[in-house]
Amino acid sequence: MYNNKAAINLRVKYNFFHNIFTKDYNISFKTPATDACSKCIQLSESIKRATTDRNKTLKDKLLTELGFHKRRAKTFFNLLKTQKVDEYTMSFDCQKNLLLPKLPDQAAYYSRQCYMFNFTICVGTSKDIQCKENTFIYCWTEIDGFKGSNEISYCVHHQLCNTVFPTNVHTIRIFADGCGGQNKNQTMLGMLSKWLKDEAPMQINTVKVIFPVPGHSYIPPDRVFGRIEKVVRRREVIVDPDEYICIFENYGTVVRPQGFFDWKKSVCEVLKPPANWHFKFAPTKRFILHKNKTVSIQGETTYITDIG
Repeated sequence: MYNNKAAINLRVKYNFFHNIFTKDYNISFKTPATDACSKCIQLSESIKRATTDRNKTLKDKLLTELGFHKRRAKTFFNLLKTQKVDEYTMSFDCQKNLLLPKLPDQAAYYSRQCYMFNFTICVGTSKDIQCKENTFIYCWTEIDGFKGSNEISYCVHHQLCNTVFPTNVHTIRIFADGCGGQNKNQTMLGMLSKWLKDEAPMQINTVKVIFPVPGHSYIPPDRVFGRIEKVVRRREVIVDPDEYICIFENYGTVVRPQGFFDWKKSVCEVLKPPANWHFKFAPTKRFILHKNKTVSIQGETTYITDIG
């Protein structure tokens, strides 16, 4: 629009115009936020309303709380993008339920549909390039199983048992969102304790399970889900589970579980309910499992400092 109105000797290239527009005027454009953090929204709106002199103390308090909240979230992402030489990092998450069949017919919306589940495990930090060799997609339908702690624990156990760890690795770091029904529960910790004690290689003596600040849980599997959803969105009709699997195969190694072990029942026979543990379960952000003659579990509410 500028070049159409400007004289020939005053016309500029796009990059020149872009630099002036963004650096000198500091104007930016973005789409409206989705899946935003509820605490960030709450604090931001409260800060807008605390504008009078009478509310200055309250506003300063809210600004401090918001800054602390964002700093905690940033600390989690710093952990996710770095790792030490003796550490092995993996992260996992569940994609939103995929409809089966997926049809443009309006009547199909009100009909009973079967769900396809996608549980993805990404090996490496958030800076690593994602490829089929380090992305593992576990998929099953609603007929084969649910999407609870049993199924998630089974898939993580299968991945750990089928991974060849380097000899210099002593610590496994696992990143996942804090969903209580799938990841942050005693079933997952019981499964990891069993694997660490009886099935892990001799040199591995620590497993760390790290959860993000609620609302700031963007981890590597979400990038895989975004690429898959782009393709699924363009497909009007999907009636066969194999069609979903063909899409998954472009982004990772597909694994189809054949039956699920009842980890929940087995763990409940050994571990006490979380309410009776030696630390508070809900506020814990890091679970650290240490292997000696037995396995001990340590709970930490912070990402860096060990105080428990």
